[in-house]
Amino acid sequence: MDPAAILNTGVAHHRAGRLDEAERAYRTVLAAHPDDAQTGHFLAMIHLGRERWADALALLDRVQPKLPTVTIIHSQRALALNALARTDEAVAACRRALAVDPDSHHAHRMLAKIGMPGDDYLAVLGRFHAHLAPATYVEIGIATGRSLVQARPPTRAIGIAPDPKLAEALSAETRIFAEPSDRFFATHDLASVFDGRPVELAFIDGLHTFDQALRDFLNVERWSRPETVVVFHDCLPLDAHTAARERRSTFWTGDTWKVIPLLREHRPDLAVFTIPAEPSGLGVVTTLDPASTRLDGRLDAIIADYMRLDFVAAVTDREAVFNVIPNDWPAITAALARLRPQR
Repeated sequence: MDPAAILNTGVAHHRAGRLDEAERAYRTVLAAHPDDAQTGHFLAMIHLGRERWADALALLDRVQPKLPTVTIIHSQRALALNALARTDEAVAACRRALAVDPDSHHAHRMLAKIGMPGDDYLAVLGRFHAHLAPATYVEIGIATGRSLVQARPPTRAIGIAPDPKLAEALSAETRIFAEPSDRFFATHDLASVFDGRPVELAFIDGLHTFDQALRDFLNVERWSRPETVVVFHDCLPLDAHTAARERRSTFWTGDTWKVIPLLREHRPDLAVFTIPAEPSGLGVVTTLDPASTRLDGRLDAIIADYMRLDFVAAVTDREAVFNVIPNDWPAITAALARLRPQR
C-alpha cells in the first residue's frame, strides 16, 4: 500500500477513535517519510490525547517550521509545554499563534488555562451550590443550561434569558422566563416567585457588558439579604482585544470585568473578590443591602465614567484591582466565612 493510502487509513481510524490502529499507520508513513509534516502532526495529536507530553512536543517542534500558518500547532505546543511546567514557553507559544491569527480561539483558551489553573467556572459554581445549599437561586443568561444544571434539589431556581436554548436536564425545581432581565425585574415580584423567600444565590452571565451586569446586580440585591452571594461570570479579562465592549473575537468576555472595580469603588459596603477560574474568572459579592441607596442619583454618571475606563490602566495590577484570591476551594470558603454575614 502506498504511503498516501496508509495515511488515509490512519486518518479514518483516528476519526473513528481507533487510536492504536491510527498510530501504527502514522508510524508506518513516518518510517518511510520521516519529514512528512502532516503525518507528524497527526501523530503528535495522538500523543497529546494520551498525555505523552514530551513525545508530542518533540514532534510539534519538528513540524511547526514546515506548517507555519497552522496556528493550532502553536497552541498544541503550549498545551504540552504547560503540562511539562514550562509555563513561560507555553505563554510565548500562544502569543506566536495570536501573532499569526489574532482570533485564534485555541490560543486564547490556552492562555486562559495557563493563567487560571484549577477548577473551571462551572466546577466552582457547582461547589458554591453544594456549600451554600441555597433555598433560592436566580440565574441571568442561562444559554444552554450548563450552569443552571448546577442547581440541585431542594433549591428552587429561576432562569432568565431572552432566548434560552436549554440542552441540559435540570434537576432542581426550575422556572424559565424567556425575556430580557430588565423586563423581568420590571414586571415580576421575586418575593412572590419564591413565596416570600429572598434570593440566596445568584449567577449573572447575561449580555457581557458591565452596565447591564450592574443593573442585574442591583435588581437582584433588592430581593436579597446580607448573606446572599452573587457570582458574576467574565470578571478577569485576558487582554484588551477579548475584553472589549464590542465583540471582535471568538473568545470574548465583553467589558463585564468593569463591574468589579466599579462596585469596589462605589459600594465599599460590599465584600467583593474574584476567583481566577477558567476561562474568564468569577466575581463574588456578598454583604448585600436590599435597602441601599448609595448609587441613587449617581448611577448614570458612574456608568459614563466607567465607559471611559482604559483597559491597560485598569488592569496594570490585576491582583489588587480585582481582589483576586486563589482558585482553591479551602481559600474560597475561608474568604466566605471571613466576609459573609452569618444568619
